[in-house]
Amino acid sequence: MDRRNSPRHRAAVLTRYGARQTAISSMFNEGSPHHDQG
Repeated sequence: MDRRNSPRHRAAVLTRYGARQTAISSMFNEGSPHHDQG
């Protein structure tokens, strides 16, 4: 069994990655004139 392929581990990675992407996206949207695009 590879821990990296376990659903729990993947979920944790995706959650962490998603939270990071959300923060980055919100930062860009704050200063972006094209706010209606996203």
